[in-house]
Amino acid sequence: MSTSLKSRILHTVQHYTARHAGAWLVWCDPRGDWAPLLRVALADGGIALLEIEARVAGHLGGPVDRVRLQQRIAGGETFVLRVAAGHEDLGWLWAHALRAEYIYQRPLRNQLIDWGWRPQVLHLSDEEVRALAEQNLDLDPAAWGSGGLEPNVDLLLNYLLIGAEVEGTQRVVLNLSADRAGLGQPDMQHPEAWRMQAVARILVTDAARHAPDRIPDSHELLVDPMARPLVWQLIDRWLDSRLYSELLPRVVTLADPIAGLDAVTGDADARYGPFLSRRAELMVYTNTCKHVASLTGTELLATLAQLQPVLAAHTGHRAAWADAERVDEHAIPWKEFARLSRACEMLLAASPTGRWAGPQAALDWYIGGGWQVDQAGEELLRNVTSHDAALIGLLNPLRTAFRARWEQQLMAWSDVWQAAGCPQPVLPTAGERLITFLEARRPTAIVIIDALRYDLGQELARLINAQESSERAQVTPARAPLPSITALGMGMALPIPAATLIATCDESGWALRAHGQAANLSQAAARRAWWTEHGHAAADALLNVQTVLNQEVPKPTKSRPRLVVADHTLDDQGHDGELEAAGTAEILRRYVQVIQRLRDAGWLRIAVVTDHGYIHWTGQHDQHVAPPEGSVVYRSRRAYAYRAGSMGSGTTAMAPGDIHPVAAPAGASCFVAYGKRGYYHGGASLQEWIIPMLTIDWPARIRPVEFTLRQQQTILAQRVRITLDVPPVMFPDEYIAREVKAVILHAETRELLFVSTPKLIYPTERPEVCEELFATVRSGAAAARGTSLMIEVRDASTDAVLASTPSRLMIELRQTARDEGW
Repeated sequence: MSTSLKSRILHTVQHYTARHAGAWLVWCDPRGDWAPLLRVALADGGIALLEIEARVAGHLGGPVDRVRLQQRIAGGETFVLRVAAGHEDLGWLWAHALRAEYIYQRPLRNQLIDWGWRPQVLHLSDEEVRALAEQNLDLDPAAWGSGGLEPNVDLLLNYLLIGAEVEGTQRVVLNLSADRAGLGQPDMQHPEAWRMQAVARILVTDAARHAPDRIPDSHELLVDPMARPLVWQLIDRWLDSRLYSELLPRVVTLADPIAGLDAVTGDADARYGPFLSRRAELMVYTNTCKHVASLTGTELLATLAQLQPVLAAHTGHRAAWADAERVDEHAIPWKEFARLSRACEMLLAASPTGRWAGPQAALDWYIGGGWQVDQAGEELLRNVTSHDAALIGLLNPLRTAFRARWEQQLMAWSDVWQAAGCPQPVLPTAGERLITFLEARRPTAIVIIDALRYDLGQELARLINAQESSERAQVTPARAPLPSITALGMGMALPIPAATLIATCDESGWALRAHGQAANLSQAAARRAWWTEHGHAAADALLNVQTVLNQEVPKPTKSRPRLVVADHTLDDQGHDGELEAAGTAEILRRYVQVIQRLRDAGWLRIAVVTDHGYIHWTGQHDQHVAPPEGSVVYRSRRAYAYRAGSMGSGTTAMAPGDIHPVAAPAGASCFVAYGKRGYYHGGASLQEWIIPMLTIDWPARIRPVEFTLRQQQTILAQRVRITLDVPPVMFPDEYIAREVKAVILHAETRELLFVSTPKLIYPTERPEVCEELFATVRSGAAAARGTSLMIEVRDASTDAVLASTPSRLMIELRQTARDEGW
């Protein structure tokens, strides 16, 4: 038998009403202490409750009450009559009460002690006892502990932030909660002034936790040490709740001037915080930005890199002002600052530690991780999402420091390469890599991406492997031709031995032909024809990325063993001057989707090849160098090509077929200036010349990872943990990861109430593995307590429902405007 207070009340009533049909009892409750308890307990037990509280001419009850009572008695009903009087004050009810099975008249405090409650706080008032009973209705009084009423953080936050009305015993709990938190009891005559003062106390007490040397113990707004843990608990609840968090900007903005923390944190930096006070947090952010911006060169890069652990605190879950979704335009761009810090950390870690002994040493460095310098550079050079003045002020010195370091490395490569006689890298071309990959007699898709630089190939492979939960994608290096341009690079990416390809150039441009063939592979139409005539790709198997993403992908068949997909978004955005500013993240994400679509259509073997890389150079002091003398057949910013034997002097490389000598300028310098500056290829830098080839392979039989959704009978919070059990499998490589999301809907109207961020579920060999999704309240969602819900787990990309379970909402969801309350 349950021993909760609720069940004890119900069993007391049933002890008497079970004696015979129509048994009823009178419950004397002169103070009203039992009223809320009886209403809940009897409702759960299905026993009617009749209440008489009003007085007529000084006497309890009136004619209507007499009629109601008489009807229940005459009808033989089982019920409880609660009267707001003691047994000596029943008046006319006394005659009826004599017919009741029992007249209950024990005070609440005495009955709780009889049921095992052992209070050691003897001065508890009757109001506090009543509030304690309401608070612990579902617990056994013997298990309440020896203390008294406990603070209610949610009740305090509701009153503090929303201005919710508090009545009855809840006011007792509110007063106690505010007192225990060191905020003082609410001033019912001037509630807004009290709230501002209370929030200011919270801001100062929070600051004392993160900057104890800045907040003296004598500060007038700092709460007593005994109260601080409750204030910190209140802050954690504030930040965990979506409802309360939405009110953060307005409430803190009003209280911040009272707290005055910008005065005591005037010269503090990011080592302090994160603060709940926006003024204090903005102060340490601005100070840190300005300090870093005052540095130059390697010192600036190193200092920003070393801030990474410190900045992590200002971007974590508890950092109130870093989340733009939570605080809108009030957000402080800590996340952008931290992103730049991570980029500097990567840059310094990937930089060479000494001079290269020769071209091969430089090549080994670049392939072995030096490409991360370019990856870091993209993060430093792309647009920031904030217009914050302190952040903008940091960008110029930061980018100047990066470009100087980056150009120094380009010059070091040019020097060592030219000193060695401009040798060709000992690497196969993309096409030769592809020949080897196509030797396996399995249906294969080839994705040809214009200007996929080596670092982008590595990032694409990482994204694919993260999606797949297994190392499906691998990167191998290849070399582009010289000049590193599309007219030659695309033909060199065909599965044709490089030794059989010959490049010629005249006034009409470049022509690349295979030995003994007339087709000019510098032209896109000729390359498409090559795939249909020699590459086993049917005409309907030559696609572009848009087709793959938006239409049904052709499946592999005996007559369609190859599929070719081409895209030139990177190169287009580069020449349009958009790539450096926008970055490549969105483009690479689309390529991951392309790979997924191909895989889902049955193409379980995929190669990704490219024609060349590129560099960005937008330095203010662009350096022009004179090209070697000779009969020039091709000229560009980054390369010159000459007629055979026409060069007067200079060390050069050769175009494919060894007919035309090619000269390339050192570093990021140029022979001529033309067109839009910023994005260039054609030269012999490692970034332009060394290119990736990705190979992606799945077993012949694969299937998505399986899981089961745990049942969840009730939802009790605004942040819901949803658990998925993942069964172990013997061969994880035969399964693919699946990205899922959780949604919680109104069971009848299908209104979306909660949603989680997507999460990848991976196959596993380990038993008892579970994955957790955290769904939060959708902005604007509203639902009453008791609403029937449906929890669904869906495929994140297709929205297909994979599992579902019913549940019930045990809290109220309501829309809250950011300017609601005070």
